[in-house]
Amino acid sequence: MNLVLFGFMATGKTTVGKILAEKKSYGFVDTDQIIEDETGMKITRIFKEKGEEYFRNLEKETIHKVSKLDENVIACGGGAVLDPVNVEALKMNGELVLLETSIEEIIRRTRNDTSRPLLWGKDSKEKAVKLLENRRDTYHKVAELVIYTTTKTPENISKEILERLGMKNENKSRNE
Repeated sequence: MNLVLFGFMATGKTTVGKILAEKKSYGFVDTDQIIEDETGMKITRIFKEKGEEYFRNLEKETIHKVSKLDENVIACGGGAVLDPVNVEALKMNGELVLLETSIEEIIRRTRNDTSRPLLWGKDSKEKAVKLLENRRDTYHKVAELVIYTTTKTPENISKEILERLGMKNENKSRNE
């Protein structure tokens, strides 16, 4: 069984995912990183040169591959679960965990980040608010567990995920 972390940008999916993988002695995969590695292009460049639809197709192919893995923590991009085909693939062998953060914290974390193509241009805060509002219902429908991360450390978030899913910490060196 895999643990699948998803949610809006800047909610801690990669950071928490790496800690969870270590605690569980699982592998860790980040779908955006796989896409960048396989294409030799940053996500920002893919969006700029090829467009969002092209990226979403790459994302679907990547999710199809990683969903077949076992005992991995999979960090998905914020839009991955908007596609029901992706959700179906991920749920076949995974628990879907939504990491949710306040919009104020998201804006703070992404303020100077130019690697977020969906926030490019003027009014990035307004874009983020609208994008999150459009995704929130879907996020909650597909989530098997929701973790609010705004005021928590990545270590505490990973511990809470394991506790709430009834999973043991496999890596004794990090056991608290």
